[in-house]
Amino acid sequence: MSKSVVPASSASVPAPAVPTAAAPLEGAASPAREAVPVVPDYQLSVIAQPPGPEHTFHSREEEITDYFCGEDAYRDATQHVARTWSVWHGADLLGCFAIQTDAVRLDGRERPESIPYLWAPAVKIARFGVNEAVARRKIQLTDARRADDPDEPDVVSVGEYMLLYVIGLAKTLSEQIAVRYLTLDALPREGLLTWYENYGFERTNVPVIDYDGATQAAEVNMLFDLHG
Repeated sequence: MSKSVVPASSASVPAPAVPTAAAPLEGAASPAREAVPVVPDYQLSVIAQPPGPEHTFHSREEEITDYFCGEDAYRDATQHVARTWSVWHGADLLGCFAIQTDAVRLDGRERPESIPYLWAPAVKIARFGVNEAVARRKIQLTDARRADDPDEPDVVSVGEYMLLYVIGLAKTLSEQIAVRYLTLDALPREGLLTWYENYGFERTNVPVIDYDGATQAAEVNMLFDLHG
């Protein structure tokens, strides 16, 4: 499975102002009916900035919550070492992801015959989290935002939408600067690793190095070939 959500423009990625009023949910129902809200993707805004402390965000992982809700996301953006993007439906914050540049050492099976270099440029998903308050919400991918299978509507989770958006964003960036791969360091949960593999990521043997230089043996480095 290798699809992506295409940003609205191949020349630039939209960055509208953070909405202040929630748009009505299509398919929403009262809590007693337990219906899952389905939101068309054209109602979403993906903004290249952290959500800010005034907005509620809570991830399953405390470290992710602290990063996006604290000063770290703003610090990293100011220092140009990682850029946080936030995903909105009206005033509802659905999730956040942070990306930065990376380099991939091409050893063994990871090195295509067509690439004569030992290293290749990449974009890294540094952090990724869905807001638990809206984790059940579903996103309908419309024809205008689909990269493939435009005649068959697809409904995905918030996390799936965010991952597809990052893949589409990285492919768009690769039209302007050289980017071959998308990388991430995943927690060692078999279900999570399989989820990424279903979207085309592969596990590597590359050791995960933390920002302070320490090796994180528990995390698994994964690689997605944007042009494979």
